[in-house]
Amino acid sequence: MARFVSQYKGYSHGVRNGKEARLGPNGVMIPETVSLEAVFEHEQMDTEAILVAKRPIEQGGLANPDPLKPPFHGMQENEAGREYDITPRLALFDSERAQLKNEWTDDERILVEDTLRASNFNGVHFVEVVPEPPTKPWRGYDDETDADQILYLAKAIDADLNQVIAYEAANQNRLEVLKGLELAAQEQAEETTVVTA
Repeated sequence: MARFVSQYKGYSHGVRNGKEARLGPNGVMIPETVSLEAVFEHEQMDTEAILVAKRPIEQGGLANPDPLKPPFHGMQENEAGREYDITPRLALFDSERAQLKNEWTDDERILVEDTLRASNFNGVHFVEVVPEPPTKPWRGYDDETDADQILYLAKAIDADLNQVIAYEAANQNRLEVLKGLELAAQEQAEETTVVTA
């Protein structure tokens, strides 16, 4: 799955031209090739994508860090010389949603993602929305090796167990630690579930 945000509300990026089925040699039909296109939609925009679009380009966003130049082509300014909010102009492409909507195969979805990543327009007309890496739950977390001690400390400081799980999975990915944390998170979720009759 990949997500990309564009500075243009109706942006689309061609990936593969389609070909209709035709009669080939020996009377055998050659199947059609389905065209592939990444269509960006404003309605899919969310907070994470908006923040990525507004970041300076050296941090992985589209905006130009030079305050004297507008960050987008044709960006309008108000009477005070300040740029209008870009949010209404933004559009998002979510490859997983597009795969479901267009009934793409996994190979077709991967082709679309790879084409967008390799495009000369990546970083100009659109940029990939990469989730922020999870932050370290507490100082010294990476030095701790005992799964029981990690769970004890997480509970003692009332850490968000889902955040601890995300950090562990993205970094050291220790099976024993993850098992203990996931079990504790599940028990915590069950305790907070209110049953109504």
